[in-house]
Amino acid sequence: MIAREWRCRCSKETLDAFVEHLFETGVRDTQRTCSCRGTQVLQRELDDCVEITLLTYWDSMESMVLFKGEEYKNTQPCPQGKDFGIKPDHQVTHYEVMETLSTHYFPGE
Repeated sequence: MIAREWRCRCSKETLDAFVEHLFETGVRDTQRTCSCRGTQVLQRELDDCVEITLLTYWDSMESMVLFKGEEYKNTQPCPQGKDFGIKPDHQVTHYEVMETLSTHYFPGE
């Protein structure tokens, strides 16, 4: 399995609107792909902005390249990015997932 990491920085004022847009576009489109095994959106508050990290999980590098194309190492321009004032990284990072563990949290236990 391959994990693909994309990051951007976003102003605190436009954070909610941008995350909604991210779910309506990038996350939704990726989830519709049969070779995508999942997504996670993370946020980390910095001094003057918020860093957003989008992690997507793929069956293999080949299946991800089929979806993303030959420019899979580079980010796709976000046409609405200026509306949200995002500052995206221009390259993504790929990782081979070595092991996946999952725990279940049950409130009250």
